[in-house]
Amino acid sequence: MQTTTPDIGTIVRSEVLPGARHWSVELMRGYALRLTDLDGGANCAALFYSARNFLERYCMADTLKAQHTAFLSRGHCLYSDMGRILVSIAGDTLGWHDPLCGVGDAASTAASNAAQATTQAASDAKAAADAAVQAAKDAAKK
Repeated sequence: MQTTTPDIGTIVRSEVLPGARHWSVELMRGYALRLTDLDGGANCAALFYSARNFLERYCMADTLKAQHTAFLSRGHCLYSDMGRILVSIAGDTLGWHDPLCGVGDAASTAASNAAQATTQAASDAKAAADAAVQAAKDAAKK
């Protein structure tokens, strides 16, 4: 029995997944998986296994080391823990993907840094107040 792959651009299956949902599918050679962020700010945690050997799976470390990069984009491949290519990135409208830290943008980074700065400022103020109280106690003892 001979199988044929669909023409490029032919959608053979379309699904919308709500956040925190899991999903799986077996992709045959020549098929493409298109992930689209409908609302912005989404992050996809993807895990790829070999269909022939379920012990062989995607390895981020080997993927990045083999291609001397920290980001993934069109033209990169995702390698297995056995050194074989499981998936190639054929298209990319974002420009690059961060497999180490996930989704982020300037606004979310600034908000996170502001929250950390506020926490640090509160901690510094408490330490200064504690030091002033201790100094007053020490002065009262003299």
